[in-house]
Amino acid sequence: EAASTALAGDGTDTQVAIDDAQVLHADAAAFVAALTDGAVKTDLTARLADVQDAIDAAQAALDVVVAEATSAVVAAEAAALTNRSEVGAAQVLHDVALELVDSLSDGADKTALLGRLAAVQTNIGAFVGVTGVTVTTVTATINVSATQQLTATVAPAKATNSAVTWASSAPAVATVDSNGLVTGVSAGTAVITVTTADGSFTANSTITVVVPAPPAPAPAPPAPAPTPPTVVEQPIVANQPTVVKLEGVVEVAVTAGAVTGEAPKISAQVLPATAAAQLIAAATGVGLTAASDVVVLTMTGGVFTAPVQLSLNFDAAKVAAGQVPAVFVYNERTGRWIYLGGEVGDGNITVTVNRFSRFAVFGSSRLPTLGDIANHWGRGSIRTLAGMAIVSGFPDGNFKPGAAVTRAEFVSMLTRALGLQAKPEAAAKFSDAAGWAQGAIGAAAEAGLIAGYADGTFGGSRQITRAEMAVILQRVVRKDLVPVVWIEGKDFADAKALPGWAAESIRTASAAGLVRGFQDGTFRPGSTATRAETATMLYRLVAER
Repeated sequence: EAASTALAGDGTDTQVAIDDAQVLHADAAAFVAALTDGAVKTDLTARLADVQDAIDAAQAALDVVVAEATSAVVAAEAAALTNRSEVGAAQVLHDVALELVDSLSDGADKTALLGRLAAVQTNIGAFVGVTGVTVTTVTATINVSATQQLTATVAPAKATNSAVTWASSAPAVATVDSNGLVTGVSAGTAVITVTTADGSFTANSTITVVVPAPPAPAPAPPAPAPTPPTVVEQPIVANQPTVVKLEGVVEVAVTAGAVTGEAPKISAQVLPATAAAQLIAAATGVGLTAASDVVVLTMTGGVFTAPVQLSLNFDAAKVAAGQVPAVFVYNERTGRWIYLGGEVGDGNITVTVNRFSRFAVFGSSRLPTLGDIANHWGRGSIRTLAGMAIVSGFPDGNFKPGAAVTRAEFVSMLTRALGLQAKPEAAAKFSDAAGWAQGAIGAAAEAGLIAGYADGTFGGSRQITRAEMAVILQRVVRKDLVPVVWIEGKDFADAKALPGWAAESIRTASAAGLVRGFQDGTFRPGSTATRAETATMLYRLVAER
């Protein structure tokens, strides 16, 4: 009877309890065996048989639990670890197995299984997920039957699974093999997409296939006509000031030592009319008026060590009423004209630049005063966005760079930066979206950038946190609304404090170069974003691509 009492009787016996019961049974059996035959011995023998049956049943039940725990450990060990989904599934299998193993009594079996699970957890923890992918060639034109090699760069470089696949949107126009080699098939345009096996990040390359025209017979050369030059090239003499001048168009003043190199040369060229018209069309669509030629400045054989002065001639008669002339630089990756401003002179406007690209003078809205940013660290970003009508100041003439930003204000600035059309009807999904920002909220919702809260509200008047802002910015990246050059994301000092719902988005926004954290290495996800911080992130979105 003591042996029976040692067993739990509900199938949860430990090996120690079963072994103790077996010892008590053996002791009782020895006493019963010493009795003389008779009714008492027969009764006790029968009762001992019942006890043995209970012990055997408890042992069988425990063996089932051990077998289940072992099977769960084997399943966790067999789980694949090639992408985030598989890593998550492996973690679930590990946790299920650990719960089963923890229920076992201490002993060799439990110790061995715990050791195997520790190895599984180590492998899971060693997984490095992919944060993005870029393709070397964003656009290219090839002939029929010609090839173009594309190369994908997966970030980070230490990602566990850097495998990618390639696909063509129009195989009848261009095909692509598993190594990214594109072959032209017929005239047309195809989008080649590379997709990461881990995370399904994508990057695109637009391939235009053309049929080469047969060479036409050379026409008789026309009589030369006196035309102003459209291109000039000039070497830079070391440690001497140099002026590169394209008469009536542009003048570049290089101070002594501002350019170094083996044999640096600066070239200035007026962009041909057809190409210039395409770029100017992108500007007139956002309310700018062309007032000069589009000038292409390039440098070979040298690098800038200091800014240079650029003076562009413009036609004041082409500046519309209510506008002021300003220099803009064309961002070829985003297809946007970026405001530089400048000092207006007699028929020209002067700015300082530290890199060459395509420049033009446009008539634009008068820049607000913004008197409180004169010595602010974010002055450059704020002025650029103000010149592009993405941000504005307050009626008192200030920008208030340290003021907090509401969710409605951020969405309004973001949709202007992305050039999204107002969609007030799409804001109806939120019960509180009526008001001045309704069109911007609707545009962001239709683009899949915002989702609101579980109670059906958007919370436009709430101050937006840096974590919320990072989540929205990573959606911009994921939906390919802007081109991205992936970099090695920062390991923030407060990484453990990043909320689970935003941690991956913050890492993605960091790898996309949109968020950088503070000087002490922290990100501070719960802090409210200031107007200066917001302007800086949006500047990176439109101007630093």
